[in-house]
Amino acid sequence: AMIDLINRTKQDHVVTVEDPIEFVHTSQRSLIHQREVGADTTSFA
Repeated sequence: AMIDLINRTKQDHVVTVEDPIEFVHTSQRSLIHQREVGADTTSFA
């Protein structure tokens, strides 16, 4: 809900790191980059 609110109301850059990616966000006003632990990075650290 928070990412969706930012995406609809602000010109911003949002990066998520998830395990696994549960919901794919489409960029609206914000640029959304989603990364998955294991596929795109080895850990949350």
